[in-house]
Amino acid sequence: MRLPYELETAIVDEMKKVKETKAMAELTTSIERYAMNKGITEGRAVGKAEGIAEGILQSIPVVLEIKFGEAGENLTQRVRQIQRMEVLQKFLESLKHASSLTEAETHLSELEQQFS
Repeated sequence: MRLPYELETAIVDEMKKVKETKAMAELTTSIERYAMNKGITEGRAVGKAEGIAEGILQSIPVVLEIKFGEAGENLTQRVRQIQRMEVLQKFLESLKHASSLTEAETHLSELEQQFS
């Protein structure tokens, strides 16, 4: 049985719309999937950076206490006020070589100036 031309054309047009809608849905799903994966990746990177920062902030007071005893407490309070991770990271690295609390304080001041 053959359909009238107008009805056949209408059905073909409707089928094209369905295909376009399905293709658009697949594209949307693909874009959503990409965006979700990107968000997850960025979230992991931020979480990792925050974890590293927290580790550095917890390590500095321990190293100061081990190397300089209670005298390092004032410097610990100063370190807690620092916001720049570059300063904290380089300061922690420099503590390996600091032979006195004064040397550590001087190096911290130099780092703060360098990164301000």
